[in-house]
Amino acid sequence: MDSDSPAFDAPYEPLAAPALDDEAAARALDSALAAHTASAQGKARSVGIGRFLLIAIALLLVGLGGMRLVRVIAPPDDDAMAPNLEITTFDGDSVRLSDLRGQGVVLNFWASWCGPCIVEAPILAQGWQDAQGRNVTFLGIVVNSDDPAKAQAFMAEHGLDYPNAFDETGAWEEAYGIQGIPATFFIDAKGRIVDQARGLLPNQAYFDRRVQQIVQ
Repeated sequence: MDSDSPAFDAPYEPLAAPALDDEAAARALDSALAAHTASAQGKARSVGIGRFLLIAIALLLVGLGGMRLVRVIAPPDDDAMAPNLEITTFDGDSVRLSDLRGQGVVLNFWASWCGPCIVEAPILAQGWQDAQGRNVTFLGIVVNSDDPAKAQAFMAEHGLDYPNAFDETGAWEEAYGIQGIPATFFIDAKGRIVDQARGLLPNQAYFDRRVQQIVQ
């Protein structure tokens, strides 16, 4: 990842977070915005510390009642081939990642209850509009701790018109080592992971530069 890539201390939500009511969602959004502002003003902490914190959070979640067990696994490295899985979108289309070879792919993991996902939604929506006519496609993966109906309402509210799918079995989350969301992978036309953002996308310019990398 480039030097300005978000480390593991970028604002994110632990994967097994419970669904939030409206008041809690508002608090999560305020927290994500505050954390993102603080991150932009100070120096990023090391990736090693962030990895330690994520593992600690995941272990804590394992012990909390009523939450889905989180399996802590290593995420794929940059320059690795993207795990090749199949999934059915909300539109009923079957998508296998290898079928998208020949074009860049922006792969985004998210949930409707995720505060930072709300913050970065306009970046993704604008990026999708800008991508029209270019050699790139987007695929959103809704983590299986979410509710599909709420996820589709989120898509409509925030203008996420590109294909999205519900990871019902958690296979995609496991294959990509998703321990918290949002998480975004930038995959080139050969199926290679060029870059990844674990946590909130910093801004539109950051996102656009990564998209440019995978359409060349």
